[in-house]
Amino acid sequence: MAEGKRVHKAQIRFGDPLLIATAGLLGALGDADEFPQGRAGIEALIATIAKGPEGEEVWATYEDPDGPLTYLGAGGTWVAAAGEGRLRVRQSVAAGEEPASNVWILGPDGSLSDPETIEGYGAPEDELAPEVIAEIELMERRRREAAARRPEMERRSKERQNRHRLEHLLGVVAGPPGQDRGGPVVTHLVLYDTGLIVNYLVPRPRQKDPDPDEPWDLSDTAPQEITLDDGLETEFSDRGGSVDQNGKGMLRCTCEFSPAIPDHASRLEIGLDMTNVTIELGPA
Repeated sequence: MAEGKRVHKAQIRFGDPLLIATAGLLGALGDADEFPQGRAGIEALIATIAKGPEGEEVWATYEDPDGPLTYLGAGGTWVAAAGEGRLRVRQSVAAGEEPASNVWILGPDGSLSDPETIEGYGAPEDELAPEVIAEIELMERRRREAAARRPEMERRSKERQNRHRLEHLLGVVAGPPGQDRGGPVVTHLVLYDTGLIVNYLVPRPRQKDPDPDEPWDLSDTAPQEITLDDGLETEFSDRGGSVDQNGKGMLRCTCEFSPAIPDHASRLEIGLDMTNVTIELGPA
């Protein structure tokens, strides 16, 4: 932010999307006396906004100040010319099923107007542009589809929450000794009557040139595929997992599966990339 510029703080707080957007725009403006008023200039300004101190990004896009409103894309922030070297900053706000926006006027000196609230698309229904009507129909269709998916999503969420409760725990089986620590190492299985969790370690990669845009990318580290074979042709479904990034030499990983291993299974063969580990479960 250029020296002497300020943001009116009465309406915003640290971490607020408005604070991130306005501070980013002012920082991109630098020492210039006015914000650009043309589309090309505003888009160039948005493109040069730096990330915030906590890595916050401003997802914004230019909008025609005289064109119809939209609530799709842009990460919920739209920027338009407001005249006299100022910008209009519009952000969508939660207002039930109907969309709404708050609009501020941002001056190059950091001044910020009181917000103006726009309900819906800011025009009577019979005056809406065809593209706005198409957007409303799209959003209504998405709401219907989301409502239709909600019962199944809630069922799966409840199932996941209950799958590994203590009352379902059967026991823990250690991985076999002597595994090559140069590759994936299965440490143990946690068995439930609703499924199982495979716990394993993988070496942390030694990247000479890590991708600066993806510093935590573990795609080359964690196994791309895990297979289970209990010798009984049980079809196990991958239910997701996790990677603990805090390990120094090895990364701790988990992967959840369902259903449970059948009681009469005597072994479980685990395939992790090119590594195969067989765990004895006990007598059949």
